[in-house]
Amino acid sequence: MTSTTISHAFSSLSDPRMERAKRHPLVNILTISICAIIAGCNDFQSISEYGKSKKVWFAQFLDLEQGIPSRDTFNDVLNRLNPQEFAQAFTQWVCSLGDLQDDKGNQGEFYDDIQLFMDEQVDQKFLKYSHDVFTDIHGDHGRIETRRVWLTHEVDWLIHRHPRWTSLKGIVVVESTREIGDKTTYERRDYITSHQDKKAQFIAHAIRSHWHVENKLHWQLDVSFDEDKNRLRSGSAAENISLMNKIALN
Repeated sequence: MTSTTISHAFSSLSDPRMERAKRHPLVNILTISICAIIAGCNDFQSISEYGKSKKVWFAQFLDLEQGIPSRDTFNDVLNRLNPQEFAQAFTQWVCSLGDLQDDKGNQGEFYDDIQLFMDEQVDQKFLKYSHDVFTDIHGDHGRIETRRVWLTHEVDWLIHRHPRWTSLKGIVVVESTREIGDKTTYERRDYITSHQDKKAQFIAHAIRSHWHVENKLHWQLDVSFDEDKNRLRSGSAAENISLMNKIALN
């Protein structure tokens, strides 16, 4: 079997089967299931049929000496697989794909440098650095929200300190003030961007769109994967298949 990001991330999962029942490696079952769900399969029978239809391709990196697992095997394993372990392994896998692991604390220092710089520049009105600023005011149901977005593309100093961030083109700070009745709250958040020729208004829209996408996650799981129509109710199958749907969406 060829090592893959999936086999590496999920290698620590506890196999719920007895030794004599481990005819198919656990990584085969997980890899085929994830690929099948990405392809639109939503039950154990279709997962098994998908595996058989792609057997030649899977054989390039999986040990298929015993062939493709049956519907009952997928059913049995995914029903008894520990959801908490599976979720933890999923997080590890996503991190490995995005190379998000912290590099000896470098990522934390990267964020601290940005926060310190942007706090100082906002307080000084960016007197020494070129920048763009956009202000957006929304009000409804007795609430007034003012969002001010500051953007600067002068980031050479930051790349010099953190050379691994070669795609960095700008840093952003968003100030949010919310007024509800006589109560006012204030928040400041920092962002980075790979856009080189955009204005603060574009970045402000991109940030708001990001949260819009997050809020539509459940809608996507329902429409794209028929999650609300899923009838898997026994054991941990429903929870594990739901997590695979999220893996597929990622």
